[in-house]
Amino acid sequence: MRISQLLLAACLGLGVQLAQAEPEQAIRQSLTALQPNLAIESIAKSPLEGLYQVQLKGGRVLYASGDGQFVMQGYLYQVKDGKASNLTEKAENVAVARQINGLDRNQMIVYPAQGETKAHITVFTDTTCPYCQKLHAEVPELNKRGLHQLVPGTRLASNMAPTTGRTADGRVLAIGSPGADRITTALMQVLGQGCLHGADLQHATDAPRLHVRFEPSGEAVVEHESDPEIAAAVAASGLASRVHGELSMYFGGVGAAYRREDGLLQ
Repeated sequence: MRISQLLLAACLGLGVQLAQAEPEQAIRQSLTALQPNLAIESIAKSPLEGLYQVQLKGGRVLYASGDGQFVMQGYLYQVKDGKASNLTEKAENVAVARQINGLDRNQMIVYPAQGETKAHITVFTDTTCPYCQKLHAEVPELNKRGLHQLVPGTRLASNMAPTTGRTADGRVLAIGSPGADRITTALMQVLGQGCLHGADLQHATDAPRLHVRFEPSGEAVVEHESDPEIAAAVAASGLASRVHGELSMYFGGVGAAYRREDGLLQ
C-alpha cells in the first residue's frame, strides 16, 4: 500500500509537470516557426485565465494561448476598483530596467547631476545621429535644470506641438515635427507658407527654413537652409549665420496629412 501511494504521488507530480511544460513547448514551437531567431526569455501564465505571457529579450511582451495557435501583441489591462492598470507596460518596464541595471557602468559615459541625484536617464546614442548630437550639446543644461533636480512627478516644460486644424468646408490638416527645439519654428514656417502664401502642402513642407539659436555668450546665430533670399536677409541683419545645405533634417522632419474638401487625402 505504501509503495502504491508513493507511485500515485509520483505520477500525479509528473502529470502536473507535463501539463505545465506542454503549453510552453507548444508556444515556443509556434513562435519559432514564425520567427526562428525570436529570443524568448520566459513563458508563464498571465493574470488572465488561459492566456500565457511570453517575455522576449529586450523587454517586449507577447501573449499566446496554451496550444500556441493564437498569438497577439498589445496591452493587457486589469480594471480594479474603477481604475485600469496596464499590466503589459509594467512587465515590459521591469524587463527593460533589469537589462539596463545589468549594463557595465564602466562602459558608460556618465554625466552626474549637480546637487542631489533623484533620478537618472539612460540613453543609447548614435554618434552620427544629429538628434543625439543635439542631446549631448544640451546635457549641461539638463544637469542644471532637468529631470535630475526636479521633484519626482514634476512635468518638464516641452515645445512638443502636434497640431490639427479644420475649416467649415471640411478641410482638415494634421501636422507635427520631431525637431527638438526647432519644432515650433518648423511648424510655424510650414503653416505660414500654406496659410499666408497659399502654398500647397508639399511646397510648404519643402520650402527652405531657418532657426535662430543663442550661443552661451548670448550671441544670436541664424541657422538656415540654402536659399538666396534667406541668405540676403540674414546678411542685411548683421547676425551670424550657419548654412546647412538643402533639406536638412536639422530643421525637423515635418510630417503632415491634409484632407481636402472633396475627401481626398494629400
